[in-house]
Parts: sequence; C-alpha cells; structure tokens
Amino acid sequence: MLEFLFESSIAMSLFLQSLGEGVLKVFEYISLLGTEDFYFLVMPGLFWSVDAVLGLRVGVVLMYTVTANTLLKWAFHLPRPYWIDTRVRGLVAESTFGAPSGHSQFNASIYGLIAHALRRRWVWVLAIVLVFLISFSRIVLGVHFYLDVLLGWAFGILVLWSFLRWEKPVLEWLKGRSLQANIILLLVFSIVLLAFGAGILGFQERIGIPEEWVSNALLSQPEEVIDPLKLDDLITSVGTFFGFAAAALWLYGRGGYSAAGPNWQRGLRFVIGMLGVLVLWQGLGIIFPRNADLISYMLRFVRYALVGLWIAGGAPWLFLRFGLAKPSE
Repeated sequence: MLEFLFESSIAMSLFLQSLGEGVLKVFEYISLLGTEDFYFLVMPGLFWSVDAVLGLRVGVVLMYTVTANTLLKWAFHLPRPYWIDTRVRGLVAESTFGAPSGHSQFNASIYGLIAHALRRRWVWVLAIVLVFLISFSRIVLGVHFYLDVLLGWAFGILVLWSFLRWEKPVLEWLKGRSLQANIILLLVFSIVLLAFGAGILGFQERIGIPEEWVSNALLSQPEEVIDPLKLDDLITSVGTFFGFAAAALWLYGRGGYSAAGPNWQRGLRFVIGMLGVLVLWQGLGIIFPRNADLISYMLRFVRYALVGLWIAGGAPWLFLRFGLAKPSE
C-alpha cells in the first residue's frame, strides 16, 4: 500500500515538474509562505502592531504545531520523494523526514486559527485556498508525497481543535497560580518535551538513515547533506515556546499590551522589535557553539528562549515604557 502511494505520488511530481521552469518558480515562491522562518517574522509583527491577542494565540499555536510536527516526523521516519527516486528533482533543500508535511500542518493550524478568530466567510475561503496552494507546492517541488500532505492537514486540524478545546480551561487554571509557579511549570513541561523527543530520537538512531536516501538527496541538493536525526529543531520550538509563554504571563499580569495606535507607531514598533529579534537570533547564533553536545543544546535553548522573551515581554515593555503603545483596555 505504501509503495503504491509513493509511486503514484512520484508520477504526479514528475508530471508537474515537466510543466516548465516558470511554473516551478511560481510554486517556489508560494512555498515560502509556509515556512517556519516566514511565520517567525510575521507572528511578532501581528502581536506588536496589529492584534496583540490574536498574535499571542498565533504564536502559541505556531510553536505547538511546529513541536508536534518535529516529533511526528521522527515517529513516522519516512523519506521525501527525491530521496528515493532520482528522477524527481528536489527543488528546495530539506533535511528533515517527509511525513507529515510541515507546510501543510503549520498552515492548516495557523490559517485555520486566524479564520476562526475573524469569523468571516472570505477569510475562510482565502485560508483554504492558501493552505491548498502551499501544500500543493510541496508536491510540485518534489519534497513531499501527497500522503505527507494529507497527514499534515489531519494533524494541523487536530492541533487547532485541541488548542480551541483547551485554551480557556488552561488559561483559567494558570490564573489561579502565581507567576513563579507557572514559570516553573513551563520549564518542567519544556524539559519533559525535550526528554520525550530525545527518547524518540534515540530509538530512531538505532534504525538509522539508508545510505541510498543520503546519496539520492545529494544529487538534487549537493550542498545539503540530509540529517533528520538531530535535536536542534525541537530545542528551537520548545525554547521559543518557554520564553514566549513565560513573558506573556508576566506581561498580562502587569496590565497587558495593546497593538492599537497610529500607523507610524505600529511601523516603528515592528522595526524596533525585529531589530531585537535579529540581534538575539542571529547575533547569539554567531557567538554560541552549534555542536551536538549538551552545552551547545543548552545554549540553543537559552538563545531561543531569549527570542521568545523579547517578542512577548521585552519589546512590549519597551514600547510601553517609551509611549509607543498602551496597556490592554
């Protein structure tokens, strides 16, 4: 059954890739709209300058769905089309396992949340079209089977449903506890997630990666050696979640934050905020080691926790302090 799904999907990718370079270039651009980096740029701007409450919710769902996707990819341990068939061109470099598709899952969760929050028919239509096009682009680019896409949609919807189901009960539960207790709880939860992920990774390392996958992938992307069995992505999402959630609890315990204001304030907040993100994200990325050892992993967690703290705590405090924003009404 799995072999049939792979072969039929490969046939689809080969046909789509035969339509011409112009078509492929269009889908490369469409694919960019579903990347983690794109969301990590857009989400802070949404929080700082458009709608703080929606921005916070999008941030939490983003890190929830990214973390879940990382764990699921390790659990499924499935290849990408260009890893197993050299006729398929991998038009973008991808080092992680294929299923479920991250682009499909992230977009189903994020655009689904935005459409649910805004409750307008045209937003739902736009969200569905974007999710489909971004997901379809991954088949065109040779980096996903349609099985990966379908699994991504299913898990993305599951993430969204579970968030909407438990959002209010969890918030009410957290409100009944002190900030210190909640931060300790977040830290313990983060450590448990990382330990769970390390356990899955340790099991999968015994299975290993077929050499054929590695050599085939290099034919399409000679400068990108696939390395799907690494802890970095999980540390990134969990570290960012810890910092983001801890800062949000602190901020809203002190009166909150409103993204309202004239356009010049909104624009200035975005510029200042992104400068801080770049300093912490890229600056510390240059300073901190990136080896596969405990010290490097701990520093990576600290680095991304600081990014999360800045987005939901440091930047809003700065905006409030210098009159660029007001507390929640």
